[in-house]
Amino acid sequence: MSANLEQARVRSMLESLQQSDPEVEQVLIYSKFVVHYLLQQSGPNPGWRKANLEGPVYVVRRKSAPKYQLLVKNQFNTNDLVDNLHPNWELDCQNNYVFYKVEDPSKRIRGLWFHDDAERRRVEAALEKTLEELRSAPAELQTEPAALPMPAQPKAGRGLGPPELAPPPPAAATVADNTATEPLLAKPPGPLADSNQQDPFCNMVETLQQQDPEIDQIVVYSKFVVHYLLQQDGPNPGWRKANIEGPVYVVRRRSAPKYQLLVKNQFNTNDLVDNLHPDWELDCQTNYVFYKVDDPSKRIRGLWFHDDAERRRVEASLRQTLEGLGNAPAEAQAPPMATNLAQKASTAPPDSAPPGMPPIDTNVSSESVTITMASLRASLHALADDDQFLRTVMQKIKHSAPQ
Repeated sequence: MSANLEQARVRSMLESLQQSDPEVEQVLIYSKFVVHYLLQQSGPNPGWRKANLEGPVYVVRRKSAPKYQLLVKNQFNTNDLVDNLHPNWELDCQNNYVFYKVEDPSKRIRGLWFHDDAERRRVEAALEKTLEELRSAPAELQTEPAALPMPAQPKAGRGLGPPELAPPPPAAATVADNTATEPLLAKPPGPLADSNQQDPFCNMVETLQQQDPEIDQIVVYSKFVVHYLLQQDGPNPGWRKANIEGPVYVVRRRSAPKYQLLVKNQFNTNDLVDNLHPDWELDCQTNYVFYKVDDPSKRIRGLWFHDDAERRRVEASLRQTLEGLGNAPAEAQAPPMATNLAQKASTAPPDSAPPGMPPIDTNVSSESVTITMASLRASLHALADDDQFLRTVMQKIKHSAPQ
């Protein structure tokens, strides 16, 4: 990714954060997606619990005290995580996890799970540097300290560890303390289901309804995608990042258009909103969903998924919904638009894409087309399977037949 593009992206994130807190003046570090956990230390079943809070994480600097904050912008609702960094924080990290205990003894120990451990290491380094700066800073730069008694730690061997989403952590993650050195985490036999975790779809629907009250159901959802657009003209045709990344939803609405695909942008309020239509063309491959909407003036889209299992779930739901729209009465569909089949791309987005993304073939010329027996056969088979094409041919035959 070019430095200019990254700077523009950080500016967009900063402007978005300033809508909630005008005092934020700099994004020190960010990561695209984390899952937030809280350590339940009392009760009959101590252990880690999902906090129903997932989304991008930021470490920010503010103009006024508290000078630094850790934020997780919740993609389920407006209940974000906001923790003020303090020199008395206790930080402990291991593969894919950042654990930290804030200075307020009434607050539970937190855990952040990162899909990519390289991202976790970047955030850890920024946190360590910022905490070290706070410890060396004059008192006025620090938030008011609180008493720091260390709560009793859970005993090893209880099968504690962040459940469901993440693999089991290593054997022990300790928080240093003068009176106790028992492990913060004990290695579980496997990922644990959290029976107390509420279904997040209800909260997600309510959040989406704040912008569109007509939404009445989430058909399918995935936590994180990167949106691309296919640039077909100009000297350098190919895939371009659209500066839209975040959770993707397929939703049902009470009124037309009946179904929409949404990507809630974590950088700013410029979300992707596409109305599903039976004339959509869908093409999928490992980690990607490519689709061409019914409006010929709009570019072909690409969605990149980190987890191909997530991509397959969304693909299956999209195909089922599009098939339902094709069989539905006309009033259930969005108004059709004239279609003009654009050139479909067989290449994936370029080198600026996340790891695992297929490279683009830069040797392909936009001014030449190679036709082979195999490609011609595939094209004719595709036309034979296209109901709209067959209906058009039949109409032509009927009109040209002698009366």
